Amino acid sequence: NKVSTAVTLRHRPSGVSVTVQDSRSQAINRKLARERLLAELERIERERRATIRARREKTRRQNSPRPPRLKRKILETKRKRSTLKKLRGTVGE
Repeated sequence: NKVSTAVTLRHRPSGVSVTVQDSRSQAINRKLARERLLAELERIERERRATIRARREKTRRQNSPRPPRLKRKILETKRKRSTLKKLRGTVGE
């Protein structure tokens, strides 16, 4: 004498599936399932947009030129490294 009150909803385009059996009422479970399915679809859409935004920002940062101060610092580091490597050689007489 069991009553099936569990509800499973599936969003066919995305394949997202939600099963709810919180309440003894099937109508309440349907409502909860719709809310949870909508929340899940919204979360997926937010993540997709965030990924697109992050990718766009990354390419923007990669394409931006280096600031002059950073260029000078890099060149100075290269000069120091070059000097250090020259000192490793054999001692000339």
